[in-house]
Amino acid sequence: MGLCYELPHPLATPLHTYARFPAPATAVTLSVLLGGSGYVGSSLARLLAQRGARLRIADVQPSAAMPQAFVRCDVRNADAVAASIADAHTLYLLAAEHG
Repeated sequence: MGLCYELPHPLATPLHTYARFPAPATAVTLSVLLGGSGYVGSSLARLLAQRGARLRIADVQPSAAMPQAFVRCDVRNADAVAASIADAHTLYLLAAEHG
């Protein structure tokens, strides 16, 4: 028998009610959002910051939402990606090709 959840209409419920991210394990936990300067990444960064996570936003475009957490990283450069995620505990992959 499978599990089935009936969710309310998406427009009737704020997006953050669906987010079920665990709280960071410790104050030293680092979450890296690779490609996190866009709308989804900025929203996720704000949610994680509210939950006490330390953040690094690695992208080619600066993060308007959290400029203090931004580091320049092009995902086409393996060395830049390795340096950006080296000490991460959690990695969110949000990078996309635009235009």
